Amino acid sequence: MDAVLIACAPPVLCGLYDGDFLKQSFSSEKKTSEALIDIYQEVFAYLKKEHAGLEAIYYARGPGNFTSLKLTHIFLHTLVFTQKIKLFSIDSFYFNHCTPIKAFGNKFFIKKTIKQESASDESSECSWSDKFTQNNQNIKDISHDKTNKRVRGNGNTQNIKSDENLEDDECIELIECIDNESASHGFFLPQFLHRDDFGTQNTPLYVLPPL
Repeated sequence: MDAVLIACAPPVLCGLYDGDFLKQSFSSEKKTSEALIDIYQEVFAYLKKEHAGLEAIYYARGPGNFTSLKLTHIFLHTLVFTQKIKLFSIDSFYFNHCTPIKAFGNKFFIKKTIKQESASDESSECSWSDKFTQNNQNIKDISHDKTNKRVRGNGNTQNIKSDENLEDDECIELIECIDNESASHGFFLPQFLHRDDFGTQNTPLYVLPPL
């Protein structure tokens, strides 16, 4: 079987897939450090009962809670090293329909598409990637604020080099939202595992404002 893990924000979610279809799910509201241990104890107990092994783990590598991403990275790479399990990842937006992800305070991460008017336009801006951010008046783009750190897949400002999970026309930005409740969207485990959507760039996707 294969596992999908989403531990970038509470609750921590994990699903086991047999033949690429979700067979069993696990979740925990505990702190990430405790949730990861509890869930994987349940996972391996379930696999033992089913007389099955764990072939690979597909997970969300960020953005999200900084501490959770660090703990997940250490936990999974330790597991891969000791259990010889394959590891694949994708950005967290894959698991919440590309809606805003809580960062800290009233700040949220969004995934946007770079809108280029012409090939020679080096100052091209990002266009909103979903109707939520277009229509919600409580959201303010702070991409030019001194607290913002921008990540683009095309080699521009604050680029994450060799990031195979960000397309050339995609970027991740930090926004401010007055209404935290309306901006908050939960994560979900896909019913079917599309393996080709994931890559092997298994480093945490940290997006932090400069100090």
